Amino acid sequence: MKKVRFGLICLAILLSVSLVHSGPLPPDVSAAFGTPSREAFNSNLIVFGKVASVEKELVETSLFPPKGKVIQKTPLRIATVKISETLYGRKGLTEIKIGFPAAGGGRPRYSADLFVSEIKEGVEGCFLLVPHHEGDFYIYAGQFTPGPIATKSPAPVAERELSHVRTIAKVMKDPETALKSKDLSERVYALNFLTKTTPTPDGKEVERSKEETGVLLDILTELPYRSNEKIIIGKNDIFYRVLGENIAKLKFQLPLVKPGETSDQSANNAMNDFLKKNRDQIVLKKRVAK
Repeated sequence: MKKVRFGLICLAILLSVSLVHSGPLPPDVSAAFGTPSREAFNSNLIVFGKVASVEKELVETSLFPPKGKVIQKTPLRIATVKISETLYGRKGLTEIKIGFPAAGGGRPRYSADLFVSEIKEGVEGCFLLVPHHEGDFYIYAGQFTPGPIATKSPAPVAERELSHVRTIAKVMKDPETALKSKDLSERVYALNFLTKTTPTPDGKEVERSKEETGVLLDILTELPYRSNEKIIIGKNDIFYRVLGENIAKLKFQLPLVKPGETSDQSANNAMNDFLKKNRDQIVLKKRVAK
């Protein structure tokens, strides 16, 4: 029993850091993600497009803003992409430049039919992007993402991922409306987006109203413990992040698994009981412009 409890605690610690970054994610963090469409939440720009050209010269640059004296550089090849549709982000763009690892990228965790495997003139895809921190081009929103999601793939998984991306983009454009949607996936994605930790240098942190907090807690309670094909985020992914300091303040702990229960059932019941018992004490915060 002790081993089960210890395992659940370790898993919770790992998952508590999931989905909290904006921009490219370090590999050890992004490895916790179960589906590439989750990178849509970390994207500043989501577009469908076609590669018009690829430059021969490489650009040596860091993928992340340098921290300290150590600067790890990666050779990138720059592609020009003609945009056919913008799902999220800056409007009016017809053409952008995208930097992608010259030696390839990503990890062999997904179907080969899911991504465009080689960036070359004429290929089409759905690009999940963030601006490069110093160059005048975009890069993939997830460092572990091997490329754009294929739009002409025969694989059902690709079609499913594109559907998720469209839903997430729709939600991010108007999350407050999505909170009232009849579709649970849209409500869940709005919860995730509105509680995602995004650095806002010019903002300030304020407490959400009781009404706002109640709506978010209701969605968190209704959320299945594990992600599935219809909802790509599970309660186990975001429970600790959404509640933040409330976890320690209100002393939440995962219990030992009872006979006849699975570890998932035990954790889900404990989380829901905690949300119900402490509903009036839980304080959720948000960042707003000063």
